Amino acid sequence: MKRTKIDCIPFVLPERLRGYLEGATIYDSSCSPEARVWFLDAGEGYYLKRSAVGALQREAVMTSYFGEK
Repeated sequence: MKRTKIDCIPFVLPERLRGYLEGATIYDSSCSPEARVWFLDAGEGYYLKRSAVGALQREAVMTSYFGEK
């Protein structure tokens, strides 16, 4: 997955997520026009994904399903 280093996430995060950005190097890791994905290189590493309202719901259901298998 390609990662392009960026200076900051291009929108304001909710307060409860801002702590994950402290000291993190941020990369744009998007590979789809439907969603934006950022990799936060801090701790064990985190992915942050953003898309239109409801667009990630099916993905979350499928991820849960495969996680159970």
